[in-house]
Amino acid sequence: VEIVEDNQGLCVGESITLHANYDPEYTYRWIHNSSDSASALVSFVGQTTVTATNICGSSMDTISLSRIKDPIANLGGDEMILCNGESATLRNTTQDNSYAYSWSNGSNADSLIVSNENEYTLYVTNQCGVDSSTISTVVLNTPQVDLGDDVQKGNQQLLLKNSLQDRRETYLWSDNSSLDSLIATQSGTYTVAVTNPCGTTRDTVNVTITLGINTLAEVGIKAYPNPMSDLVIIDNERNLSGQIQLYNALGQLMTQQELHTGIQHLDVSTLVSGAYKLVIVSDHQTYATSMIKK
Repeated sequence: VEIVEDNQGLCVGESITLHANYDPEYTYRWIHNSSDSASALVSFVGQTTVTATNICGSSMDTISLSRIKDPIANLGGDEMILCNGESATLRNTTQDNSYAYSWSNGSNADSLIVSNENEYTLYVTNQCGVDSSTISTVVLNTPQVDLGDDVQKGNQQLLLKNSLQDRRETYLWSDNSSLDSLIATQSGTYTVAVTNPCGTTRDTVNVTITLGINTLAEVGIKAYPNPMSDLVIIDNERNLSGQIQLYNALGQLMTQQELHTGIQHLDVSTLVSGAYKLVIVSDHQTYATSMIKK
């Protein structure tokens, strides 16, 4: 007797009908199965034996059935980053001799060489079914960075930003901040390192911020009376903080005190008659007005 069966694998949950060569003079007995015919329905893996008997004796045959797992497609992630000019090989992370492969671009190879930015899908098939995996390739250049030319600004902050921003970049500025831009509030040399998976590029810019002089009226501070006599009343309506300074016509500092909120007094009783300049310095800004002492 001989079991005639080419397929010797079972998928999960699958049954298979095994056939022995048929002879009407034979009686059949299957091990692990109640069938007494020339065929038997089997749903388990391992060895199955059939015995055939006639008046001349008996013979047997055995077949081993193995478990075939469902196919698994896995390209290793949803995204692959390539640097410009590079190529990479896509292949299924799980290899099995029972698998057949097909790709979304028509290839039937077990691997695919890619160098362009695109989306690729792999279909993996065996007798138990089909599975798929999709990956997107992203092509990046080495980072480019340009903070512009050295710059001088008067009496203001300056926004520093890379004019050549691209994808997948991280930033590290010379003050250890990591945003994609930096506000420069004082003069100095500023450097940024721009990094992506293809490398790091740096650029440096020199910033000079000059303190311009605005009038007290522009910032909402009043100083009176003018001409002044013994006291100057400072009305700090905007509640700024800083320093009050009074200079004579020669540019000499005659007196100074802290700037407080609300109204305060500046004692000028000891000053001689003449022209003076009252200066308020607040948050790197300078405000001034001319005063006369009677």
